[in-house]
Order: sequence, then C-alpha cells, then structure tokens
Amino acid sequence: MTDDYDAKRRELRLRSAEVGAKLHVFTLELGDYLAEKNGYKDLDGLDAIVAYLVNKHHWLPKEIRSMSEDDLRVVLTDEFREAEKATKKRR
Repeated sequence: MTDDYDAKRRELRLRSAEVGAKLHVFTLELGDYLAEKNGYKDLDGLDAIVAYLVNKHHWLPKEIRSMSEDDLRVVLTDEFREAEKATKKRR
C-alpha cells in the first residue's frame, strides 16, 4: 500500500510541475505577443508584460513584478483572449 501511495504522490507532483511549467511558458508567450503588438523591440516575456501594464494601468514596475504569475494571468485575461484569436487567424 505504501508503494502505491508513494507512486501516486510522485505522479501527482510531476503532473503539477508540468502544468506549472506550461503556464509559465504560456505567460512568456503572451509577453512576446504583447511586445510584437506594441513595438517593444528590446523586450520580451515578462519584461514586455511589465512594460505593457505600466503603459496601460500606470502601475509601477515594482508593483507588477511583485505579482504572482497567476495574478498576472488574471489581470491579462482580455489580452490572452486577443492573443489566442490572433494565433488562430495565423493558422
């Protein structure tokens, strides 16, 4: 029984890490999309997200960088939808 429990626990831990990694990549790709859309030549990923939110909401970079990626994804829900539509059009 213990071996079964340990195996299931390990599998759940690995799945959780995989989902976390996919969400991180998804967030970075959104930053890349925002950089391209807004002409941020030298920014990508999270740096582009910071620049976008500074321009859109006039938040301080320090405030944005203190947010979790989960919170950033909530704040950027509309932008995620927009990026998704743009990606589908390219296909």
